[in-house]
Amino acid sequence: MPNKKTHLLVSLLLGLIAGFLLYNDLIYALIFTLLSGLTATLPDQLEKPTHSLHRGFFHSIVFLIVLVIVLSLLVWTPLSGLVFGYITHLLLDFARGKHKPII
Repeated sequence: MPNKKTHLLVSLLLGLIAGFLLYNDLIYALIFTLLSGLTATLPDQLEKPTHSLHRGFFHSIVFLIVLVIVLSLLVWTPLSGLVFGYITHLLLDFARGKHKPII
């Protein structure tokens, strides 16, 4: 499973790229990036793993879908960075292959 540092670095890098693509404004892009970094490790703080394959609702595909809907509603504000960081965390966990999300 990706560790805290990996989640943070990937979220900041992707957040910076997405921020510039979405807003084409340095200040908005930086706000988006910083907010994405704030939530990059939030899922693991909400749900401590009992073992390497365990995850609950806040690591599920259902919750990911909810977040994507929220992101689509907030996309025109840098606050969407909060949702973006959380989503990057879930996608990194899902990409691991051993992750067992709740459907």
